[in-house]
Amino acid sequence: MKRKPIIGITCNYDENDEIGIITDMGVPLQKWQFLADNYINFVERIGGIPIIIPICEHFNTVEGLLDTLDGVIITGGNDISPDCYGEETTEKCGALVSQRDKQDIQIITSLLNSTRIPVLGICRGMQAMNVAAGGTLYQDLCAAGFNRHSIDESPMYQPVHTVNLKEGSKIQSIFGCKTLPVNSYHHSAIKQLAGCYMAAGESEDHVLEAIELPDHPFFLAVQWHPEMMYREAIQQNLFRSFKNACKNK
Repeated sequence: MKRKPIIGITCNYDENDEIGIITDMGVPLQKWQFLADNYINFVERIGGIPIIIPICEHFNTVEGLLDTLDGVIITGGNDISPDCYGEETTEKCGALVSQRDKQDIQIITSLLNSTRIPVLGICRGMQAMNVAAGGTLYQDLCAAGFNRHSIDESPMYQPVHTVNLKEGSKIQSIFGCKTLPVNSYHHSAIKQLAGCYMAAGESEDHVLEAIELPDHPFFLAVQWHPEMMYREAIQQNLFRSFKNACKNK
């Protein structure tokens, strides 16, 4: 029997012990690492084996795990500290988690420099991929003059705007269309795109919504949350393409 691809998924980290206390699962002073079920669920649905990548004290521990993986998903979560891209933090910036910032950037840098492992970035994951390669972010889109993109009151599977996909891009070929309806749960976004990437999609108000690394079998990211829209047949194209790349890496 052919082995299923093993796909690593980055997780969230929080030092707030209330997470455990209010759920009756923990005690005071405990820290927590956690992940939304949607990511694990969609990896299993496409026929992969999901492995949560923990945030470790020493990166060589994580490097040992990366060597065993067939693909990596850089997930959504907290804002990325502006310190990571050389800017001061404003009052518009959301909650920051330095431990996750550090490890996500280390993971992405390692994958950029030394492997051909397929990588899929989602929401914060796309922003982290840009920052790791030298790009910058808008700390808050509304403050920067763009439309509101954090449509938190909408159901997770419901599209709230469209993305215009770049003709000839890998992402456009995956979805097979020029415009794509998507959900939206972000208030920060890419400002200056890192030079190694190509812009592959943008919103109606010209916010970057998809990027990819040219000449790589599969190193791309989207700003929306496709794992929340799995019931949409067209969003499944991204999952299938990612799985096929993981099988062939």
